[in-house]
Amino acid sequence: MTGALPNPRLELAGAAKQGRIPFVRRPTPSGGRTLVRPRRLRPQLKRIPLGGNPLRSYSMAKTGTVADYIAQASPVARRALKQLRTAIKAAAPGITERISYRIPTFELDGRYLLYIAAFREHVSVYPVTRGMVARYGKAMARYRAGKGTLRFPLDAPIPTGLVAKLAKVRVEERRASAPRSRSRAAVGPG
Repeated sequence: MTGALPNPRLELAGAAKQGRIPFVRRPTPSGGRTLVRPRRLRPQLKRIPLGGNPLRSYSMAKTGTVADYIAQASPVARRALKQLRTAIKAAAPGITERISYRIPTFELDGRYLLYIAAFREHVSVYPVTRGMVARYGKAMARYRAGKGTLRFPLDAPIPTGLVAKLAKVRVEERRASAPRSRSRAAVGPG
């Protein structure tokens, strides 16, 4: 058949049988054996962060404060991060900020509230909760990326009004789910 597109899986399997690509045979749950590329030879797909050194997995790994993180971002991402930070802080007075999971984290009463992060072509806000979706699902729809992420492209204006509303919803959720202190009598024997 002429003009057919090549099947990469068949080509890889053929190359492995010819010895051009080192594969090993591993047992399968059904009792058979399958060709598997050793883990160290599998291509590793890594996201290249802002700052763009593809040889390092994280260029913002050494940040100690949120201000440091924002300062290390590209100028366009820096502007977007500052807008997100201002909107979240205005909507949720009394929050603290720190770096957690190598990205800026906003906390309320010692519990995380929201995360923000910068990438090459967008900035993100995490997490998206059910309460946020219930109240602002239609407004958020164009920014949803996966189940729990809002992704704002850097070449478009950041919807700071929406971010502020979402931060308020998140504060309400956190305050509603605040851990109740239990008295010694309620704890019981033990």
